[in-house]
Amino acid sequence: MLQQFSWGQFLIAAALLSFLWYVFVLLVFYRAELNAFFGGGLGGDVGSGVSIGGSVKAGLVGESRVGDQEAEMEVDAALMGTSRLPDGVEVKSSSGVAFAATDEDGRYDQVGLVSDVVQELKGAFLELEKSAGDKRDFFRLLERVKEEYGPLGGHPAAGALTTFIVESASFHLTPGEVENLWY
Repeated sequence: MLQQFSWGQFLIAAALLSFLWYVFVLLVFYRAELNAFFGGGLGGDVGSGVSIGGSVKAGLVGESRVGDQEAEMEVDAALMGTSRLPDGVEVKSSSGVAFAATDEDGRYDQVGLVSDVVQELKGAFLELEKSAGDKRDFFRLLERVKEEYGPLGGHPAAGALTTFIVESASFHLTPGEVENLWY
């Protein structure tokens, strides 16, 4: 019976069966990729833009879509599952992070603008103490600090800095002077 088939017929049948096998494998195992490649042509209307995950992409057939990378990431997540963060770790946006000006103990931040200004003010008070300076000299030194760091009137730590000045100054500051220190 096998003698009735020629080599040409055998090769055509083998090529046809191989082609059908690969089409079957593509349709079963790579449906999402084919759907994304043909723009939603398989498993839905041409141009409907409905992906396997159920998300709808706007646009017409032939337009480039911004969400193609997102669809690929959804496919990867569907195949492998999403990665889990270690215990105690969570993702936050940069707008959700804030730092307080002082601790519960009243200590100033160890790093940042507040600690830099406090160090400058400590140097100014030390200079005033060595040279027996008065209030006028202090305001001259404070102007130098404000030139270096800018006006700090609207800064959240301005109150803590003002408290530090009032506590550290060897002279009396009037309420008007205290109110206008950083402007």
